[in-house]
Amino acid sequence: MTLGVLADLLTLPDQSDPLRWLCDERGAMTALLALRLLLEQARDVCQSARTRPPTWPPLPRAYHEVLGALLTPSVGDPGSDLLFDSTRASDPEQLCRTVGEMRQARGHPAADVVAAEDWLQLLAELLDLPDATDPLAWLADKHGLLCAHMALSHIMDQCLPVRDALWPGSRADLNLRPMARLHSSRGLRVVITQAIFTETGGALRLTVRLPVLRGWRRSPERTGVIPSWRGFDRVADDCGYQYLVWATEAHGGTGLLGWKQELTLALYPAIFPGATGLTFTARPMLVEAHCYNQATDQPITLPTREYGDLVWRLPLQSAARRGA
Repeated sequence: MTLGVLADLLTLPDQSDPLRWLCDERGAMTALLALRLLLEQARDVCQSARTRPPTWPPLPRAYHEVLGALLTPSVGDPGSDLLFDSTRASDPEQLCRTVGEMRQARGHPAADVVAAEDWLQLLAELLDLPDATDPLAWLADKHGLLCAHMALSHIMDQCLPVRDALWPGSRADLNLRPMARLHSSRGLRVVITQAIFTETGGALRLTVRLPVLRGWRRSPERTGVIPSWRGFDRVADDCGYQYLVWATEAHGGTGLLGWKQELTLALYPAIFPGATGLTFTARPMLVEAHCYNQATDQPITLPTREYGDLVWRLPLQSAARRGA
């Protein structure tokens, strides 16, 4: 199913909106996939809660408000651990039955839940529906675009090559350390520390320093402000070929100079043999951020900030001639 939908998406005209197409032409499929993803996410949270070490921070309050007793199964009730087994299936009737089982097993959580995470808010609304409501029809009718977004994200995750297949360390055809220093608006700095190219793809490692802006500083109501950048959104060579680029690793922390992030980007497929240079662009450079509510521990999405356009050009032949 995933490969077939991807093949259809790749044949769409450039001006077509893939989310709108999925919503209009594959509405039933996206609703089914979204429901399965919702139940899988709920299953993972419940299993994590049941095996969570006591020294770990508690789960956000919204999780308890939505999932209720599912997070703490009754002692001596082995069947409760099997509640989400049907999420591994793609049978619509079985998935819909699981929704009904969840309503019965979760008890009486708080009403009018407002969750910061889209999947949790959608699950809260789904579980509050009357038993007679068809979950799949409701998802397709009321949240078609959100289901399409969830389906498209899942399809891309399934189709992208795994990281180890792109740059096995011993097979690097070209290993560059450009140490290029890029500056964007508002004092943001990016340092390209390494570029690796293999016969199957490539990788880019970089360091990002983000000044902590006033709108992102801590307040009495929130703590733990965490900015993040997902990397360049477009890569093209001088022969006209474009490459997929996405983040595979991201680590960050706060220091005296603000937020520092270590980022690894994957490139696919292998660079065209005739290419002599690559251009990496982010137009515009968008930095996301979130924090946590001090009282409820719920994540809060902060406004996305623009840092202008970021463009970096990497010459391949000249770098290779230098023996990099």
